[in-house]
Amino acid sequence: MAHFPPKKNLNACKAFDSIKNFFLKEGLVVAQLSRRGAGLSEGSEMDEYKMTPIESGMEMVKDIRQALIYMKSKSYTNKNKFVIGGHSQGGWAALAAASSNLKGVKCVINFSGAVNYRKRPQAGDWAHKANFDFIQACKKLAQTTKVSSLWIYGDKDKNHKENDIKAMYLAYEQFGGKADLLILPNTEHNTINSKAQKLWAKVCYEFLLKNKIISEPGSD
Repeated sequence: MAHFPPKKNLNACKAFDSIKNFFLKEGLVVAQLSRRGAGLSEGSEMDEYKMTPIESGMEMVKDIRQALIYMKSKSYTNKNKFVIGGHSQGGWAALAAASSNLKGVKCVINFSGAVNYRKRPQAGDWAHKANFDFIQACKKLAQTTKVSSLWIYGDKDKNHKENDIKAMYLAYEQFGGKADLLILPNTEHNTINSKAQKLWAKVCYEFLLKNKIISEPGSD
């Protein structure tokens, strides 16, 4: 699930071409899902602005569930080997989807997961308070998650400082979540561009292998 630009700037959607091509090269079918009110999607982005990170994430899961139903109706998909991946708000949606244990989903990839929600303070130490909410949310999501996840963040992400990212990850693991964390050096929030991809490609490839989404060449 990608965080697409406004409708008036559809050409910017090409920013996701690099990451799509990475998965296509591994022989995977790729469905690019835009959030409500973005790209050509109906609805409003405000639909996802709930009081807590959990509520915001679960609102996005509604659309992911419907996308899975649609993709499962296609003859060219493997009904038991789905991967959910997303960037920014989509990354948080991927973690929320993992906690929902959607049938056929084997693993998820969280690229710089973050989400906006109504309760987030808009002044003072809002970043500290918001990250505290995320840490608590990670504890809750982990408790109902059975699939593994890969977290990819940049060390210069303005949404979450490196220590906050590690705190979220530690909370997730302590409460039962199975995850691998990769923090990219000298990288900001955009962890899906071609430059960042060179830093995570090998780790992501090994993650897909470990979860049996792909297989080594010549192993079939």
